[in-house]
Amino acid sequence: KIRLLYPPVDGTRLGAVDADERMRLRERLGLPTDRAVFLLASTGHKRKGLDLLVEFFGATTLPVLLVVAGRPIADAGPNVRYLGYRSDIENVYRAVDFTVLASVYEPFGLVGVESVLCGTPVLVANGVGCAEVIAERQRISFDRERPASLAAAMDHALQRWRAGTARLDDPWRH
Repeated sequence: KIRLLYPPVDGTRLGAVDADERMRLRERLGLPTDRAVFLLASTGHKRKGLDLLVEFFGATTLPVLLVVAGRPIADAGPNVRYLGYRSDIENVYRAVDFTVLASVYEPFGLVGVESVLCGTPVLVANGVGCAEVIAERQRISFDRERPASLAAAMDHALQRWRAGTARLDDPWRH
């Protein structure tokens, strides 16, 4: 018999905030309200798929912004911004519209679960382990090997953002 145990999460610091507090967090981080903001939390950029995301965000004219928290990045263009190392990553999850996990290899990816628990849905590449514990409605999957798949996932995310239906109402049930 095999029993799979997933990594634990800190339920005392993770959770959604109301819309007013979320706007205060966005303002504090200097995040725009006229663009959908995507987060990449990473200290290992090559494995976490930063190259793929910079290529997409650098070439798009969509109203999007990628923010990177963690290890410093080189200037990646007008649609990519570095937030630095964060000791308050839960507030970054709460402030952004989506978290993106574009990892080449990710056995689990606690970032995905933490993001959902803060009320923020995830875009997740095929093969990222945490996808199996996140409800299908709260994740948008894509295939790293097919650029059109990432573009379709971004389009789906933007549709939800424009409609005002991106945020998760009851994160703990997802």
